[in-house]
Amino acid sequence: MARFRYLLRVIALPRWREQAVTLGWLAGLLVQVPVVLESYAQHTQRVAGLAKPFRAVGFYFHNVALRAFGWRVSVRLAEIAGLSGATVIVCAILVAVFGLVLVTGGRQVRVFVAVALITGFVEAVFAAFVVPYVIRQPYLSDFEGGSRYSTLPIMAMTAAVVVAVDAYLRRQAIAGGGGRIPLVRRSPGALAAVAALVCVLALGWVSDYRYVTERSWWGYWKPAAEHLLAACEDSTTGDITTWTWYHKTITIPCSRLRR
Repeated sequence: MARFRYLLRVIALPRWREQAVTLGWLAGLLVQVPVVLESYAQHTQRVAGLAKPFRAVGFYFHNVALRAFGWRVSVRLAEIAGLSGATVIVCAILVAVFGLVLVTGGRQVRVFVAVALITGFVEAVFAAFVVPYVIRQPYLSDFEGGSRYSTLPIMAMTAAVVVAVDAYLRRQAIAGGGGRIPLVRRSPGALAAVAALVCVLALGWVSDYRYVTERSWWGYWKPAAEHLLAACEDSTTGDITTWTWYHKTITIPCSRLRR
């Protein structure tokens, strides 16, 4: 999400003196370069192969566009219409919504929406292309495969809709000439826009947060970290072995652990 936010800063704040935060973020990226190079030198990089381009694009439609209104909503819709049918239904709604925004919105709104959608698409497709494992993850009702790669594009869509509704309300307020009567009472369209935005966001967020997922059972990190440190105190080799994904184990040097 940070990449999307800083990209928008460059568009909204074009002068260099307004980009101190963006330059700090870029400096943080440079700090990570030695670690990336070290992983390649030690042959421990995660990128072991590339996915086929059409499968990476399919990841965007099945794991991003379909999930735009919430994970649980998409699961129920897929049970009714099938995975492909549900994807077509949601994509048709998204095309109608963003098409209307691009046609009726002002220049700044159109630029914001275009950047949000393009950035989200590129990020999701690129992630699936270089990490093919996320495409092969099984479809489960209680586990959203590749969710870390779908978060940014979905939040970008949400931000685009919020900006579009805000711009519409501002236009309605200017057209109404102000006054003491609330905007939503003067303009049925404004009321409908706000109500639709609240209902759509609530539909996905409330339904998703009601359910316990696989990862929520793992508990807090502090007890796990304390367990590792305690194991290091009893270690005779200076290393400890612990479990990781899919019942595999990993050996960790105690010298790398800090309180």
